[in-house]
Amino acid sequence: MTDFYIAFDNEDEVLGAYFVKCMEDLKAFLENSGLSLKVVFINSRLSTSAYLETVLTDRQERFFFIVYSHGNRVSLKGRHGQFIEVNLNTSLFVNSFFYCTACLCAHSLGSKIIEDGGLTFIGYSTEVYSLKEEYEEISMKCDNSGLQAYLSEDITAQQALDKMKNYYTFQINRIYCTKDILRAGLLTNARESLILKGNGNLRFSEMNYDAAPIA
Repeated sequence: MTDFYIAFDNEDEVLGAYFVKCMEDLKAFLENSGLSLKVVFINSRLSTSAYLETVLTDRQERFFFIVYSHGNRVSLKGRHGQFIEVNLNTSLFVNSFFYCTACLCAHSLGSKIIEDGGLTFIGYSTEVYSLKEEYEEISMKCDNSGLQAYLSEDITAQQALDKMKNYYTFQINRIYCTKDILRAGLLTNARESLILKGNGNLRFSEMNYDAAPIA
């Protein structure tokens, strides 16, 4: 059994619908995966530091925490304010595999989560932009590709990140073929800003409740 917490800012005025689509894409993947999982969905109204304290305080087991929201170097922000922040509640993510698609989250926030006991953090180090209209699904698939590869193959976190970058490259090359330099450039920037912090050798099999202790 493995626990997943999926936070998504569905009420964001600009990207709320996109965050929901990312969450629904991951949800469908998990439902069809055949994995033994417990999934908790955290929408905009639940995306508060107080709620996270109620569900994460004193956790001992390893778990995944996935976020679709806005962010900056030191915090993640939902419709109702900052809900994860350096020097506020990063200690809640001890034993977590933290996967985040927010802008700039891999800077101080990602480092602090690992410093406070997180296992692995994957996120973006710069501002990134989702593609619009008929290209929106490409952004969604790129955002989720690393995590889905990690969960479906016997690979390490670093190998999952490499596969994520390779998937970005595949989509970038497809878009370049249409002469759409702007959109290809936005995806290239996102690919280059992807960072892994913490344990790059961690495998999904080590995230189960009954897995052996992580050295």
